[in-house]
Amino acid sequence: MDIQALAIQCTADTLIRTGKGLVYGIDVCFDGVTAGDQVVLRDAVAPATGTVLWTYVAAGTDESHAFCPCIPFSCQTGIYVDVTKTGGSMYVTVVYS
Repeated sequence: MDIQALAIQCTADTLIRTGKGLVYGIDVCFDGVTAGDQVVLRDAVAPATGTVLWTYVAAGTDESHAFCPCIPFSCQTGIYVDVTKTGGSMYVTVVYS
């Protein structure tokens, strides 16, 4: 079986795709954010809706975290990244199909 994956980097709320899809990995980098700022991956097509699949909350101002689930996250509605920050920069890379 041939599986093609795509990657996208976002710095704010982003609709990655509509319809069914898979998420293979997520990488977040925070630069100058406030502890408590967060990134939420949703099975949705709009912010603050749908099913929460994964959440990462910043513990400090500058950090990075990579997550690759053993079994890809399955989305039925869409893949949406919901970013909440009070300052600084967030870089979120999602590997998906």
